[in-house]
Order: sequence, then structure tokens, then C-alpha cells
Amino acid sequence: MVKPPQLENLLKIDSWLYDFQPEIIRRYNVFLDFQKRIEECGGMERFTQGYKEFGLIVQSDNSVHCQEWAPGADQLALIGDFSK
Repeated sequence: MVKPPQLENLLKIDSWLYDFQPEIIRRYNVFLDFQKRIEECGGMERFTQGYKEFGLIVQSDNSVHCQEWAPGADQLALIGDFSK
């Protein structure tokens, strides 16, 4: 696992965090994994524009386009007054 940069400086500033080093390192590596996945999918700019593609989007003809990101989902259900 990769240690966060300047972890030692952080521990000098706040020695109470010393016992939490394994969790800090684990969380930093989770962050790196997500950062890598975002880059593989087109980068931060594209990721931050996801609201334009995903969710419930009203089209110019007043129809509604629904697209959800749900990797690994076995089932999805869209329920509401519209589904009579």
C-alpha cells in the first residue's frame, strides 16, 4: 500500500493520529483507486459533467430521459405516479 505524501508531517502536527495510520493509509489508497478509475473513464472534467448524462433529464420535447449508473446491480426499478 502507498503511504500518503507527508504522512510523517501530519503525525508530527497531530500525534493523536498515530494509532490511525493503517486507516489513513487504507483511505488514501481507496482515494488513489477512485482517482485512477475516474481518469480511465475520461478524467475529472468528464466525471464532473455526469449530471448532464445521468439521472432524470427533461428533453426539449418534454419527454423524460432516465439513465442510471449502477455497476454490478442485479435489478433496478423506477416507480412513481407515471407507472400506472
